[in-house]
Amino acid sequence: MTAPGAIVCSDLATVSLLQELYAEHWGEAAQDAITNGQSQLLRGLALPSPAPSLYGCSLLPPGIPVQAEKAGGLLDSTPLLKVTARLPNGTIIHGVTNGIMLEGIQQRLNLIAAEKQRQQDLGEQERLSGCVELATTQEAKQQCVAESNERREEQRRPFDDTKAP
Repeated sequence: MTAPGAIVCSDLATVSLLQELYAEHWGEAAQDAITNGQSQLLRGLALPSPAPSLYGCSLLPPGIPVQAEKAGGLLDSTPLLKVTARLPNGTIIHGVTNGIMLEGIQQRLNLIAAEKQRQQDLGEQERLSGCVELATTQEAKQQCVAESNERREEQRRPFDDTKAP
Protein backbone atom coordinates (compact mmCIF):
# COMPACT_ATOMS: atom_id res chain seq x y z
CA MET A 1 0.00 0.00 0.00
CA THR A 2 1.19 3.51 -0.70
CA ALA A 3 0.33 6.80 0.93
CA PRO A 4 -3.29 7.39 1.99
CA GLY A 5 -3.62 10.16 -0.59
CA ALA A 6 -1.44 12.17 -2.96
CA ILE A 7 1.86 13.46 -1.58
CA VAL A 8 2.63 17.04 -2.69
CA CYS A 9 6.15 18.42 -2.16
CA SER A 10 8.44 21.01 -3.70
CA ASP A 11 10.37 18.31 -5.61
CA LEU A 12 9.80 14.79 -6.92
CA ALA A 13 12.73 13.32 -4.96
CA THR A 14 10.99 14.13 -1.66
CA VAL A 15 7.69 12.74 -2.99
CA SER A 16 9.52 9.50 -3.86
CA LEU A 17 11.17 9.36 -0.43
CA LEU A 18 7.82 9.70 1.32
CA GLN A 19 6.31 7.02 -0.95
CA GLU A 20 9.10 4.66 0.11
CA LEU A 21 8.60 5.53 3.80
CA TYR A 22 4.86 4.85 3.53
CA ALA A 23 5.51 1.54 1.75
CA GLU A 24 7.96 0.49 4.47
CA HIS A 25 5.55 1.55 7.22
CA TRP A 26 2.64 -0.40 5.70
CA GLY A 27 4.87 -3.43 5.07
CA GLU A 28 6.09 -3.57 8.66
CA ALA A 29 2.59 -2.99 10.02
CA ALA A 30 1.33 -5.90 7.88
CA GLN A 31 4.16 -8.13 9.17
CA ASP A 32 3.18 -7.27 12.75
CA ALA A 33 -0.47 -8.05 12.05
CA ILE A 34 0.31 -11.39 10.39
CA THR A 35 2.74 -12.51 13.10
CA ASN A 36 0.77 -11.11 16.04
CA GLY A 37 3.68 -8.77 16.81
CA GLN A 38 6.37 -11.49 16.69
CA SER A 39 8.15 -9.79 13.76
CA GLN A 40 9.12 -7.03 16.20
CA LEU A 41 11.44 -9.53 17.91
CA LEU A 42 13.56 -9.59 14.75
CA ARG A 43 13.51 -5.96 13.65
CA GLY A 44 12.18 -3.91 16.57
CA LEU A 45 9.15 -1.65 16.45
CA ALA A 46 7.58 -0.90 13.11
CA LEU A 47 8.36 2.46 11.54
CA PRO A 48 5.71 5.04 12.40
CA SER A 49 3.57 6.46 9.64
CA PRO A 50 5.54 9.27 7.95
CA ALA A 51 4.69 12.88 8.71
CA PRO A 52 4.80 14.72 5.34
CA SER A 53 4.92 18.11 7.09
CA LEU A 54 8.36 17.22 8.50
CA TYR A 55 9.59 17.18 4.90
CA GLY A 56 7.78 20.36 3.88
CA CYS A 57 5.09 18.35 2.11
CA SER A 58 1.33 17.88 2.30
CA LEU A 59 -0.89 14.85 1.97
CA LEU A 60 -4.00 15.37 -0.14
CA PRO A 61 -6.77 13.10 1.10
CA PRO A 62 -8.81 11.31 -1.56
CA GLY A 63 -11.61 13.44 -2.96
CA ILE A 64 -9.85 16.82 -2.68
CA PRO A 65 -10.29 18.82 -5.91
CA VAL A 66 -6.92 19.34 -7.60
CA GLN A 67 -5.70 21.46 -10.48
CA ALA A 68 -2.85 19.62 -12.16
CA GLU A 69 -0.68 20.13 -15.20
CA LYS A 70 2.22 18.23 -16.64
CA ALA A 71 5.56 19.53 -15.47
CA GLY A 72 8.36 18.59 -17.83
CA GLY A 73 7.04 15.27 -19.06
CA LEU A 74 8.57 12.10 -17.71
CA LEU A 75 11.42 11.95 -15.24
CA ASP A 76 12.80 8.45 -14.75
CA SER A 77 9.51 7.13 -16.20
CA THR A 78 7.56 8.88 -13.41
CA PRO A 79 4.97 11.42 -14.60
CA LEU A 80 5.62 14.70 -12.83
CA LEU A 81 2.59 16.91 -12.19
CA LYS A 82 2.44 20.44 -10.83
CA VAL A 83 -0.60 20.67 -8.55
CA THR A 84 -2.60 23.26 -6.66
CA ALA A 85 -5.21 22.23 -4.12
CA ARG A 86 -7.20 23.55 -1.17
CA LEU A 87 -7.00 21.39 1.93
CA PRO A 88 -10.10 20.85 4.10
CA ASN A 89 -8.78 23.48 6.56
CA GLY A 90 -8.71 26.07 3.74
CA THR A 91 -4.95 26.06 3.20
CA ILE A 92 -3.95 26.30 -0.46
CA ILE A 93 -0.93 24.24 -1.40
CA HIS A 94 1.27 24.23 -4.49
CA GLY A 95 3.89 21.69 -5.45
CA VAL A 96 4.60 18.57 -7.45
CA THR A 97 3.43 15.00 -7.14
CA ASN A 98 3.86 11.68 -8.84
CA GLY A 99 1.16 11.59 -11.52
CA ILE A 100 0.39 7.97 -10.67
CA MET A 101 -1.03 9.19 -7.34
CA LEU A 102 -3.68 11.12 -9.27
CA GLU A 103 -4.16 8.39 -11.89
CA GLY A 104 -7.54 7.30 -10.56
CA ILE A 105 -8.81 10.87 -10.79
CA GLN A 106 -7.49 11.18 -14.35
CA GLN A 107 -9.17 7.93 -15.39
CA ARG A 108 -12.54 9.19 -14.08
CA LEU A 109 -12.09 12.52 -15.90
CA ASN A 110 -11.21 10.69 -19.13
CA LEU A 111 -14.36 8.57 -18.83
CA ILE A 112 -16.48 11.68 -18.26
CA ALA A 113 -14.90 13.43 -21.26
CA ALA A 114 -15.43 10.37 -23.46
CA GLU A 115 -19.09 10.13 -22.44
CA LYS A 116 -19.60 13.85 -23.10
CA GLN A 117 -18.03 13.46 -26.56
CA ARG A 118 -20.24 10.43 -27.26
CA GLN A 119 -23.34 12.43 -26.31
CA GLN A 120 -22.25 15.31 -28.56
CA ASP A 121 -21.64 12.90 -31.45
CA LEU A 122 -25.08 11.31 -30.97
CA GLY A 123 -26.71 14.73 -30.92
CA GLU A 124 -24.86 15.74 -34.06
CA GLN A 125 -25.89 12.52 -35.80
CA GLU A 126 -29.53 13.22 -34.94
CA ARG A 127 -29.27 16.82 -36.22
CA LEU A 128 -27.61 15.64 -39.44
CA SER A 129 -30.22 12.93 -39.98
CA GLY A 130 -33.05 15.40 -39.47
CA CYS A 131 -31.45 17.99 -41.75
CA VAL A 132 -30.85 15.47 -44.54
CA GLU A 133 -34.43 14.15 -44.29
CA LEU A 134 -35.82 17.68 -44.65
CA ALA A 135 -33.47 18.65 -47.49
CA THR A 136 -35.20 18.63 -50.84
CA THR A 137 -32.16 18.77 -53.14
CA GLN A 138 -28.81 17.03 -53.28
CA GLU A 139 -27.14 20.42 -52.78
CA ALA A 140 -29.12 21.00 -49.55
CA LYS A 141 -28.11 17.55 -48.29
CA GLN A 142 -24.45 18.31 -49.00
CA GLN A 143 -24.83 21.60 -47.14
CA CYS A 144 -26.20 19.68 -44.11
CA VAL A 145 -23.18 17.37 -44.11
CA ALA A 146 -20.73 20.26 -44.50
CA GLU A 147 -22.31 22.16 -41.56
CA SER A 148 -22.26 19.00 -39.44
CA ASN A 149 -18.56 18.47 -40.18
CA GLU A 150 -17.81 22.10 -39.25
CA ARG A 151 -19.64 21.74 -35.91
CA ARG A 152 -17.74 18.54 -35.12
CA GLU A 153 -14.42 20.22 -35.92
CA GLU A 154 -15.31 23.19 -33.69
CA GLN A 155 -16.21 20.87 -30.81
CA ARG A 156 -12.87 19.07 -31.01
CA ARG A 157 -10.69 22.14 -31.58
CA PRO A 158 -10.45 23.31 -27.93
CA PHE A 159 -9.51 19.80 -26.78
CA ASP A 160 -5.84 19.56 -25.83
CA ASP A 161 -4.78 16.31 -24.15
CA THR A 162 -1.29 17.62 -23.35
CA LYS A 163 -2.61 19.34 -20.23
CA ALA A 164 -3.91 17.53 -17.16
CA PRO A 165 -7.18 18.86 -15.73
